[in-house]
Amino acid sequence: SSCFFFPPPPPPAPRPRALRAASQFSSAAHGCAVPGGSAAEAPQMGQQQCIGVSLTDSVSGDLDEEQDDVLFLKGCPSTAHAQEVRKKVVSLSEKYGWRTDPEVEEALARTDLPTYRRILKKHKTAEPSWDEAVHGAFSGDSRVQRLAAGGFVFEDLCVYTVLVQLLHPALAREVPNRPPRVLDVGCGTGFLTAVLARLVSPRGGSVIAIDMFTRQVEHAQRTMSACCPEFLPHVTFVVANGLEYNDPKGETFDAIAVACQASEVPQALVQQLSPGGYLVAPVGRPIPKDKGKAGPYHKYWLVKKGLDGSIDFSGRAGPIGVNFVPLLPPATRRPAPFEGRPAQAASGGQPCASGFA
Repeated sequence: SSCFFFPPPPPPAPRPRALRAASQFSSAAHGCAVPGGSAAEAPQMGQQQCIGVSLTDSVSGDLDEEQDDVLFLKGCPSTAHAQEVRKKVVSLSEKYGWRTDPEVEEALARTDLPTYRRILKKHKTAEPSWDEAVHGAFSGDSRVQRLAAGGFVFEDLCVYTVLVQLLHPALAREVPNRPPRVLDVGCGTGFLTAVLARLVSPRGGSVIAIDMFTRQVEHAQRTMSACCPEFLPHVTFVVANGLEYNDPKGETFDAIAVACQASEVPQALVQQLSPGGYLVAPVGRPIPKDKGKAGPYHKYWLVKKGLDGSIDFSGRAGPIGVNFVPLLPPATRRPAPFEGRPAQAASGGQPCASGFA
């Protein structure tokens, strides 16, 4: 046969080992959700509201590894952060069969985490005094201790990859004559806020980002002003408690992301879902105050509101266990909230209402 007269083509380059090594999830710094448990500990796929197919299966059924990487990296920047996002996406697929939509991966990849870290380190200051009730309830929690020391809350990308993917059907849903509205509860540094704004802003959507600590709101305003100024017109920051927040105009939300652990699904937030809307929150027991390490892992819970207004508590969702700082009750600390003004008012890292410099 003529094929013997030609040297065989070189074998395709193997997938970088770093992609496979990423299946061993690393622990996050303070207060961030930390993936935990094994694949055997994850709820059965029939009990989850997730898509149990691999990245390859979701496209054509027979893509090789190299084609798979090229397809899902298209449109993403060539940065170390984008490659780290790719590792997490591949890790979730290989370990759990968890599919991440390319729009979600691109939004995460284009919101550059190292830039956020640099901005935060540049402006790191002492945390304002917390209410004694906070220290009394959570003084033994290492994540709260790190927050008081100025730690970061968004170190592990797996958590946000799963959270945003769970919300993506609601974020991508087209509603005639109405742009999407999103509520980000516990906005922290604004990283997740920026990812959500990136997904909904092309359709004129908006994000309300709330946090009970003024310092965190200031951080979020500053980092978005420096890293993603193009999304500022689509974001409003508010100092408020997630357990008692109500939209001042009485409007509802297509998607609600709760980046704080709750002992039960926050009913006040569920009532603010639009028909067809999704809410995702980590739900589980409160973190024991006598533990010097991170508390037990919790599962994301998914709540859907039907087009007829019915509420579907879909239960546990997503393949990983997470560990967030608790969603504190309103009585713990009641800062004087300022009505969230458009974030562009704080552009350039200018002080906001509290006088933070």
